[in-house]
Amino acid sequence: MIEAIQNEIKVHLAFQEAVLVLDESADAKAGEYSAGAGRQHNGRLGTIDVSQVGVFLSLVTPQVNTWIDGELFIPAHWFEERAAEKRQAVGIPSERVFQTKPELGWQMIQRALVWNIPFQAVLMDSLYGRNEALRQRLQQAQIEYYGDVPANTQVYLQQPYLVFPLTPKRGIPSKNPVFAGARPYEVQAVAQHATLAWETIRLRPYERGFLEAQFARCRVWLAYPDHQLRQEWLLIRKDPVQITYVLSNVPETISLNQMAWRKSQRYLIERSNQDAKDELGWDEFQAR
Repeated sequence: MIEAIQNEIKVHLAFQEAVLVLDESADAKAGEYSAGAGRQHNGRLGTIDVSQVGVFLSLVTPQVNTWIDGELFIPAHWFEERAAEKRQAVGIPSERVFQTKPELGWQMIQRALVWNIPFQAVLMDSLYGRNEALRQRLQQAQIEYYGDVPANTQVYLQQPYLVFPLTPKRGIPSKNPVFAGARPYEVQAVAQHATLAWETIRLRPYERGFLEAQFARCRVWLAYPDHQLRQEWLLIRKDPVQITYVLSNVPETISLNQMAWRKSQRYLIERSNQDAKDELGWDEFQAR
């Protein structure tokens, strides 16, 4: 069914300027016997309870959106030896191993590339956006991304450099270098800088008129594993009730309006989730 949907999408003109949105959706369960069920975060309810969690890709445009792929997240305790009988009973393939949600997301993005799904960028909430390995993989694959990150994410406003500090006792260079020459800032502190230029951008129509938000951006440096440095955009969105921080690898030439528009399409995966549950009855699926 997924392959049939994707074959239709490839030739559908409405999806030629789409973005991919990576997100998860959970459903509460009464017990831990359904595949992958267990005590875990249920984002829909905002609690930790017994639930199943799926990781999904939605293809989104301002006019139309649809799920195009999904993977069941299976918690680590399902792969313990004592759970072997339960795995077999619900039909989890023997070759399946534990994968984190960002790893499942990257697996689906790779499939979208192989299947030639047309998309301009990948949008992610903070669970995926803060994952450095996922952002690095997207960068290496030359895929544009917009990843939400927590307010305490550290960035550099100027390029730091690596130094090998002398060891206290022996006075020889340490094998573990550190970054120096620039001070790290939390992104929530960057949002308070007086030099930021804020613009109010109209995003889309909705029931009460037009949705607008304030946006600002600046170039920042990020430190990645293996002491890699990379310069990215920090995009900040300010709404009446919250501030969102986004890291993006898009080119320096892109306009603030285009960045704001693309970042703001992520909400539509919630509509994809709701359509699947209400219209397809996914939330009432009880088979084991």
